[in-house]
This record gives sequence, structure tokens and C-alpha cells, in this order.
Amino acid sequence: MTTLLNRRALLLLAALGLAACSDAAPTAEPTQDMLPPVGDMNPLPQADRGVNPTQDQGTTPVLGARELRVVSDAAILMERGARTELRLQLVGFDINTQAERPVAGERIRLKLLDENGVDQTANGVEGSILESAARPTGDDGIAAFNLVAGQRDVSFEVEASVDGADDIDPVYIRVNVVRPGQGVLDITVNYASNPRRYENDLFNSRLTARVSLFANQGQGGWVAGPNCATLRTTPTELPPAYFAQDIDPYTELDNQLAIDDTDGNSFTVVATLLADSDMDGTFDTVGFGCFDNAAVVGGQRAQVEVNVLDLPLAFGKPEFRVRNELDLISLLESTRMGDVASAVPESLGVVAEIIRALAIIGSDDPDRGEALVRLACDLLDAGGLCDALAGVGGALVNRLLDQLPENVQNILTIISDVFTIAGELTIIGELEFAADLPNMENRLEGENLNRWQRFRVVWRNGCMQAPCERDFPIRAASQNQEVIEGRFDARLEGDKIIIEPHGLRFRYGLLLLAIMEQWVLPAVLGDAGPITLQDALGTLLEGPCQSVDDVLGQGACQDVLVGALGDVIVDQVARLQFEPEQFRIRGEALYADTDGDLRVDRLNGGVWLGTVEIGTNDVGQPEELDFLGCFSACRDPSVLPEGQQPCEPADCVIPNMAP
Repeated sequence: MTTLLNRRALLLLAALGLAACSDAAPTAEPTQDMLPPVGDMNPLPQADRGVNPTQDQGTTPVLGARELRVVSDAAILMERGARTELRLQLVGFDINTQAERPVAGERIRLKLLDENGVDQTANGVEGSILESAARPTGDDGIAAFNLVAGQRDVSFEVEASVDGADDIDPVYIRVNVVRPGQGVLDITVNYASNPRRYENDLFNSRLTARVSLFANQGQGGWVAGPNCATLRTTPTELPPAYFAQDIDPYTELDNQLAIDDTDGNSFTVVATLLADSDMDGTFDTVGFGCFDNAAVVGGQRAQVEVNVLDLPLAFGKPEFRVRNELDLISLLESTRMGDVASAVPESLGVVAEIIRALAIIGSDDPDRGEALVRLACDLLDAGGLCDALAGVGGALVNRLLDQLPENVQNILTIISDVFTIAGELTIIGELEFAADLPNMENRLEGENLNRWQRFRVVWRNGCMQAPCERDFPIRAASQNQEVIEGRFDARLEGDKIIIEPHGLRFRYGLLLLAIMEQWVLPAVLGDAGPITLQDALGTLLEGPCQSVDDVLGQGACQDVLVGALGDVIVDQVARLQFEPEQFRIRGEALYADTDGDLRVDRLNGGVWLGTVEIGTNDVGQPEELDFLGCFSACRDPSVLPEGQQPCEPADCVIPNMAP
């Protein structure tokens, strides 16, 4: 009896055990939140098991940041009807030691997202389902889930997250369900240009990556298609593809595509980067990448990385409209130092002396009379006049200058400041590139031209009549000289264009005279102008000259001293010019395509570095003065749309030092 009872008891226990096992086994029906089996219940607290031996065994670590990870493969290939396990782990980091520790007892939740990102967990994706949608992590921080593939080919994502933990980023597993014998190409599109031309503030665009497959070989006697060598010759006009699919929008994180096909098939994989610059749904091809012989292997995932590079941009016509800013202050100020005669060309030194003479006349220097006499004798070969001036000394000249009305002294001081007015020049011109595209060495071949067309001068201090900004056409300012232009070589370095050193014939003195006679003198004398310097000096000094005539004879001041001084100034200033071998500049700027048409639209952040050769030193080596400048440029389409105004180059800022 006992034996029978015991046997019955054993049978009863066995039956209960089978029932329990049956309840705990996973089913093929998806549940959103299945109650976990006893074995999956939250674990009891455990002592430290040596994960971090330095941790005090009696102290519970305090965890800071936590991270969810995929332990199983992040990309899974499943045949129809197959079952696979998805494993995820939650870890935390000790706030004191940063040691990594598994986090137990947190609930991990999975979602099935179709190709449009829609949650299909409740009904599955084309028959592919999860046996359980949520499970707690065990002692090792791991939660395991079963995924059952349906009977249809499909691609989808599994999203895993931690319940109630918004601070922990979700993770994703890519799944492809295929027929037996099928394989998958996992294609990653990398935007490999550095820097990325179409991911910056200058180009506000939505990017799309189009992945196209061209058959190399396969079942059914396919004819071999084009390869990378032929496809990259026409990146914007690709032939019909065997397959094409977009990654839209394309980002650094959303850059992958999985394509399944038959074992043994091989493809040339092309990725083109498309930009919608106007956000109107019209895309232009701006980047190209290619991968040859991507082979499909049945039952496997093959990794294919396609590196996309920006397509070359066209620099050729139409010309760029350019705004140049040059800081010649340092060059001009150097002429006011004591070593002018030995440090600068003769013409620049003489002009500097003249400018100082005008400044002396307008100052209250007690020795200005003596200084002016010396200067007059140096500049004017007036024979007996110089002897006579030397005989009476600077006292008479001082009395002469004392008789100058204050407004006349101010006017002469303003005239002396013409160098300063012209010290910061804005030059409006053009840059013309002969070649449309760079060669294999990234050089823009041919005769590239830097052309100056107008001087724009700002009279900042003491401007007596608005407007205080004037444009002087080069032809008018230089007495019908042709525009100033220099030929240069250019090369590309990443997103930067380098304009190599080149010379310009710069008739600086004629510009100074134009500023003086067409603008400054008419403004200070209240005349429409133009007014020559000789006439201006005669008008200003007519009254005070009588004192000189009383001593030296009638007409000595007005006819000889003032007239000669005016002639010398005009003659010497007009001679002030730099030949191309003396005046040289080089530059660099960032080039940008702002509308995705693969033509350079703007040159931004341009910097000029210039040198002026001023003579030779004691050992015969060239002496040079450096100056800095900046430039920006823009250009319009070959045909300007009706009603659209021509572009204007942006303002630029002259750097404090050379880059």
C-alpha cells in the first residue's frame, strides 16, 4: 500500500511537474508583457563575486550611468520559419571607480519595427514574431528573448529599451528573413569626405543616399554589367540598375541598408549622395562612391562599405565677383620712420617727405618753420630762393605759418592724411579660373586671373562732406591705365583653394592723386572739382604768401615756392608705383557649392598675404614689408534669372596675423 501510495504520489507530482513545464515553455503567440517563469524572477541580492576585487565586499556599489548593449549579433540573417535568441545586457558604472557592473532586475522591452519604423510588435512583421516582449535582467544583467521568423522575406528592426529609464538610449538589431539559400549584403554608406562639403552651415540641405546594384555575375546567364571604373565617369547619369533603394534622410547614424539576394550573385554597389538644397523635393547628385564585386553567400551576411566622396566642383566661367580688403597702413607708416631714405624706394621716400611737409604746415610744432625750410631746399631745386630762405631762417616761415587761419591749417592737415585715407583699401574686382575642374593633382590649370577694377575708399576721420565712401574706377584713377591684373596658379586642398604668389602692377601714387583731387580737395574747399593740388595750395596760401614776397620779392612765394611745391608733389606722387616683381600677394579661401549644382558659388573667409619689396639690405638681400588682407567672392549663374539681382560679395575681416 505504501508503495502504491508513494507511486501515486510520485505520479501526481510528475503530472504537476509536466503541467508546470508546459506553462513555462514559450509559445509561438506574441505577448506584450508575459509573466516570466520562476527562473526569470528578480534575483536575490548577491555578494560581490570578484567583478571588481578592489571593491569593499561589505559595501554595495553606487552606480551612475547605465548602458544597454546587444550581446547577440546586431545584424541577424534568418531563414523562413527559423528561431533565434536575442540577448541584451544592462550594465552600470560605479560612480567612484567607474568599474562596469551588470544591473539585475530591470525590465527590458522589445519592439518590432517595420521598414517604415512603425511598431508591429502586437501582430508581428509579415509573420515574424517575438515569443515574449519584456523580460527582467538576471544576475549577469542579461535578458534573453526568442524571435521566430515567418514564412515571408522581410527586413525589420528590433528596438530594445529599459522600462521607465529615459536616460538609457535604446539599441537596435537588424533582422532579415530570407528563403533558404539566400544571403544578405549589409551595405554601409560612409560620407568619407573630410570635411563633408554638404554637412555644414553654408549648405542647408536634406541629404539622401541612393544605393544602386549593378549585376556582375549570377544565375541565369546574366550579362556582366558596368563596374566602378566605368560608372564613376558619369556619376550624375548612371545607367539603369538591377536594384535601387534610398536611405532617406541620410545621416551619420542612419546610413545602413540590408539587401538579400541569391547565393552566388555578385554586384557592383554604388552609393550616390543626393542633396535637396531648396527643400523642394528636387535632388542633385553631389557625391559618389562605389564597391566592386560584392558577392552574396547563402545563409550569411556580407559586409559592404561604400565610401562616398564629394564630386569635384567646377570653377570655370562665369567669373567670380570679388571684394578685397588690404591693410597698407603698416606699409605707409614705415615711410614715416627716420630711415626712410635707406629703407624704401626713392619715390616712396620722397612722397613720405612731402606728406610730412604738409603735416608740419598744419601742426603747432615750434620748429616747423626750420623743418619746412630744410625740406623745401631738399625737395625744390630753387637755387637762389633756397639761399634766401636759408638766410632769413625759419623765423620768417614761422610767422608765415602763424598767419594761416585755423581752418586752412586743418585743411592742410587733412590733405596730409591722404595716405591714411588710402591705407585701408577695398578693391572690387574679379577672379577668373581658366579650367572648369581640377586635374589629377588637384590643380586648376591654365591662365587664372586676379583682376582689380575699382578702388573703394572710406574717409573715416575728418570727412567733411558725405558720402564718406567713394569708388574710383581703375581706369579713371590711373589715367586710363588698363585694369590691374595678375596671373596666378591655383590648387585645391580639401575644401580650400590656394592662390599661389603672383605680382600686380599697382600705380598707388595715381590712386592717391585721384583721391586727393577728385574727392578730398573738392570736399574741403567746397568746390565741385576736380581740383589740382597746385590750384588748392595757391588758393590756401594766397594771403600768407605776401609776407614772403615782402622779403624775397613779388611772386617769390606764390609763383615759385607754392607752385614748385605743388609740381613736386604731383610729380613725385605720380611716380609712386609698384611693379609685379615688387608687389606680390598670395591667398587662400574656403570654396562652397550652396545650391548643389556642382559649381562653386562662393569663396569664403579669404585671406591675402602680401609683400612689397622696398630695396636691399647691407648684404644685398631684398628687404620686404608684409601686409595682410582679406577677400570674399560670389558668382551668379551663367544666365541670371529675370528679376534676380547680381550677387554681392560678403564683407570680410582682415586677420590680425597671418594664418
